[in-house]
Amino acid sequence: MSPPESRPLPQNQFETLRVDRNLAEPREILLVDDIVTSGSTALGAASRLQMAFPKARIRAFAMLRAMSDQKGFRSIEDP
Repeated sequence: MSPPESRPLPQNQFETLRVDRNLAEPREILLVDDIVTSGSTALGAASRLQMAFPKARIRAFAMLRAMSDQKGFRSIEDP
């Protein structure tokens, strides 16, 4: 795992993503990731998709959660 200061921020993730606008307008989108550490990838992807599909409900799922510092989170929910 890379140190926190070298991980991309949500804005960095957002800027690297593009959406294929030839897709039909989805009602729901489920983002799937293997591991969530800071949530930057999920937040960046969800933000980019929300811009492209503003009416879509966007959710994210990850198999594992890894956090080095929980002070930055308001809540943690287990399924």
